[in-house]
Amino acid sequence: QIDTRAIEKFNIPGLIPMENAAVKTVDIIFKYYNLSSKVIVVAGGGNNGGDGLAIARHIFFKGIPVEVVMLADVQKLPVDAKANLDMILNLDIPITTIKDDQHTNSLSGIFKGAGLIIDAIFGTGLSKPVKGRYLSAIEAINKSNIPVVSVDIPSGIDGETGHVMGSAVKASHTVTY
Repeated sequence: QIDTRAIEKFNIPGLIPMENAAVKTVDIIFKYYNLSSKVIVVAGGGNNGGDGLAIARHIFFKGIPVEVVMLADVQKLPVDAKANLDMILNLDIPITTIKDDQHTNSLSGIFKGAGLIIDAIFGTGLSKPVKGRYLSAIEAINKSNIPVVSVDIPSGIDGETGHVMGSAVKASHTVTY
């Protein structure tokens, strides 16, 4: 509601809170993690995914190898998330798009050698059970034994009730604002 009010009432462009969230999340990550190996950002199709894309960019700027796993159709991204995707593409940050449930088998290979996973799949608006490639991705994250930082809320948790919606990321840290 705060983001919506800032954007609609005060005409603050949506990219500004997204950028601020990314910068502060990266500050927290570097406070708690000594990053020397690659970071994997797993991004969904909403603004939480856009936060993850902005986080990937800022980690890249700090000289840490980063890769992005997109779980959503990039053609359907909201405007601000799409703007961050375009910036990622211009920086040649590796992106793997998981287009269907069958491709989630490749996640364990992508996660191999990573020092941290950023969970930017779902934000606080999740209200239905997780299924398909999203469920498979959450399960792969949880099986990876790699520390996880969730953005806003661990993906798979209903932000209104706190209930797990089928499966949820088991985050090492959650950064929220």
